[in-house]
Amino acid sequence: MDASASAASRGETLALLGAATAFVIFAGHFVMARHAYAGGFIGADLAALRYAVPGLVFLPLIWRWGWRDLAGIGWSRAMVLTLLSGSPYGAAFLTGLQFAPTAHGAVINPGLTLVSGALLGWLWLGESFTWGRAAGAMAAVVGLGLVGWHGLSSIGEQVWIGDCIFFVTGLAWGYYTALLRRWSIDPLRGLAVVSVLSLVLLPPYLAWRGTELWALPGTALLAQGAYHGLLHALLAMLLYMRSVSIAGAARTTAMTPLVPTLATLLAIPFLGEWPDALQWAGVAAVSLGMVLTTLRA
Repeated sequence: MDASASAASRGETLALLGAATAFVIFAGHFVMARHAYAGGFIGADLAALRYAVPGLVFLPLIWRWGWRDLAGIGWSRAMVLTLLSGSPYGAAFLTGLQFAPTAHGAVINPGLTLVSGALLGWLWLGESFTWGRAAGAMAAVVGLGLVGWHGLSSIGEQVWIGDCIFFVTGLAWGYYTALLRRWSIDPLRGLAVVSVLSLVLLPPYLAWRGTELWALPGTALLAQGAYHGLLHALLAMLLYMRSVSIAGAARTTAMTPLVPTLATLLAIPFLGEWPDALQWAGVAAVSLGMVLTTLRA
């Protein structure tokens, strides 16, 4: 192996390690959010922290890329993407975690994203619906059904409310990823524009919740802001996109099953959330679906 090939191999290995780190961060944010609610936070608080940091970081880039057409994306498309993946999406998803346990959010949201993304890719983009995608979508539907049934059977609880929210946000993220491909939008520019436009909702949020937010413990604010704003919304997303560009989408997305499995496992020691057999079956089915969709044949 020559020096250039060796360097390329090392670069791909580092990129994949970065992607693995990103998926661990993605899994951890479910647990961090659930932990925050015990300390007085609500979903809107975490959404504000999540989008304020990357929004301010990307503001100079948008200034350089151009405001007239929002970095070449266009205002109408940018607003659609922000609705599907920006602060409205984040506030809804994080509110869902106030009602439903970690295992539900870690299964339903990515599971619906998988199914809707596969269907929209077939309908909108003409992507082939391979047996792997078909089997993966079917496995995900089974997992969604199992976890959804668990939510409906949780008598006297409000788990079903969180599950309904996750169904909506999972579909929204599936549409977002499909639109990025359909409109040929660079993921970094898409992330930057969505983050900056999400800042528009920050002033009304502060007018509504500012007093309650600043009354929360400073250490908790710093911890949640650092995790959701820096690690989750910025570092993890950049590591993921870097891995896709260097190591390829197929090898990077092959690690996606880490998210529901690891999130559910982390919730046991940190939150005391012990999934029952039905929830574990749902986690296994959706994780299997994610694996199957990476198969090319």
